[in-house]
Parts: sequence; C-alpha cells; structure tokens
Amino acid sequence: MDSYDRMHSLTTLAVILLATVTDVLSSSDSSDFYNQTCPQAPTIVQNTVHDIMQKNKGIAAGVLQLQFHDCIITGCDGSILLSSPDNTSEKDALKSSLRGFTEIDQIKSAVEAECPGVVSCADILALAARDGVVEVAGKGWFVTLGRKDGMESNNSDVPLVHPGAFMSYDELVDTFAAKGFTAEEMITLSGAHTLGRAVCGLPPIQIRYYQYNGTIGSVDPSIDPNFARSVKQMCPMDTKSRVPVPLDLTNTTFDNKYYQAVLANQGVLKSDASLITNPDGRKLVTRYSQSDSDFQRDFGAVMEKLINQRWAKDGEIRRSWSAMNTDSISL
Repeated sequence: MDSYDRMHSLTTLAVILLATVTDVLSSSDSSDFYNQTCPQAPTIVQNTVHDIMQKNKGIAAGVLQLQFHDCIITGCDGSILLSSPDNTSEKDALKSSLRGFTEIDQIKSAVEAECPGVVSCADILALAARDGVVEVAGKGWFVTLGRKDGMESNNSDVPLVHPGAFMSYDELVDTFAAKGFTAEEMITLSGAHTLGRAVCGLPPIQIRYYQYNGTIGSVDPSIDPNFARSVKQMCPMDTKSRVPVPLDLTNTTFDNKYYQAVLANQGVLKSDASLITNPDGRKLVTRYSQSDSDFQRDFGAVMEKLINQRWAKDGEIRRSWSAMNTDSISL
C-alpha cells in the first residue's frame, strides 16, 4: 500500500479493525484486576465518560478509534497516546484523523486523583472505548484489565496497517486474513462506521463524488443518485474543505443503520459499498440490517478479540496519558 492509499484510510473511522497475533493472557488478568489497589477505577471511568458524552456524543467515535489504533499498531499498550518532542510518535503519523486525546486526559486525571500511579492508560482507554459506545446505545463488551503502558511509540510502526478507503471486497478480506480475522469479522467490525465520519476535502470523497475514474465531474455510478446529491450538497469540490461527512446519518447512535445504508447503495466510501459486491458479504450485511441485536452481539465478540491481542510484556503505569514517567527511557 502506498502513501496515497494510506491517506485515504485516514479519513475513515479506522474501524476496519486489524490486529496482531494473539498471545495468551496471564491468568491474573481479569475484570477485577484493580480490586485491591483501585476498585473504583471502572466506575470513575464510566462516570467521567458519561459526563463527557453529555456534552459531546460524537466523542464516542474518537475514543473507539483511538482504541483501534492502539491495539493494531503494537498491541493494546497505550502507545497511541504518547507525544514526542520531535513528532515521531504513532499519533504523529495519524494526527489528521485522530481525536479524543483531551477526553482521555480528563478521564486519566480523574482516575489519578483517586488512585495515583495504579491504573494504566491502556486499561483506561479500553474501558473508555467500551463505555463510550454504551453511552450511544451500544451493548458493550467484556473488558479484561491488567495491561501495562508501552514504553515506545514510533511513527514508523504505523504504515501498512490501514486498509484503504478504496479497497475492494477481496482486498479487505485479504488484509484482515493476514491479521487473523475472517471475512465475517471484517464485515462486523466495519459496522463501527455507524459512528464514523469522512472529511469532505480528502480523496475518498473528492474522487468518488467528483472525479470518478479520473473524469472531472463524474460520480461513482454504484451510488444511489439522490444520496450522491446529498453528499455533494455537504461537500463542495474543494480539496481544502474539512467539513465532516457522517458515514451513517444516525452517527451519534450505535446501531445497525450503517448496514441499511450500505444495502441501499448509500455507503459513503467505496470500502463501504464493496461489502455487498460479494454474495456472502451481502448476506451478512442483509442479516445485520435486519437485526440490530445480531450486529451488537457479534461486534462485542470481535471487539473482545481485538482488545485481548498482544499486550506489552514490559511496561509501566504511566502517570500522564501523553508522556512516559520521568524515570523511564525517553522516546
């Protein structure tokens, strides 16, 4: 995948969730990991997320996206949150598409006020991503706790982990298969686009709605014409526009409306539309479009698979969400 295609992928809610090879978790890792050291931690995270979401429900998408990137790059170790003085951290490679850092800072501060130096940023992010989805009508999933915060964050680890917004069904399947996910799991995880958004001025919108196949003024003919007109009303033919385009018109509610839109040829991105170009893909999209409960159940199961990927064996409990402890090795 070249740099142009990676730029395409940055406009999506990076919810085409990939992962690294799964390691067996220690038997000491559990949902009650902090029972002796900070039993109130999950409640503090939940309550702080609730307060944040009362002001901005859209942040559920941002925190879920941070969780995704944290897990797929080097494992679920909080490294996506680290800052670097020379702009060489993971988030520096993705900063045009990431949000939610301020909110994670707020949650981390609330936990630190009660239990300083006890709860990892990686665990806080895992809880916050789940709780944020629950706040917008998601059913949630089980979060295993006990992660350590990683001590490295390099932008060089980011390339080639993102599927492109222009990928075909077969390309998406191959990309996921290489990371241990089935075609069905890829379609399930694509449902996180129910909270997602693209950006008007970037290629996935400009090319698909204004320059299809290189012809100025042409639109991808697979898009429902009325829907294409509505997107173009939101988005001028302007590569400088940074107006967000929801990938689901109910994108502050976690539901199955995304799949209904895809079936109606109203998927915003080509990668959305590609899900129904395969008979098996269309079958699962149809099932999810008809059953929100099936989607919610399956999404939770695949999220558990994602967040229980390889964790940092060596790490620390970071006192700040964005910086390693002063006695740690610097970036």
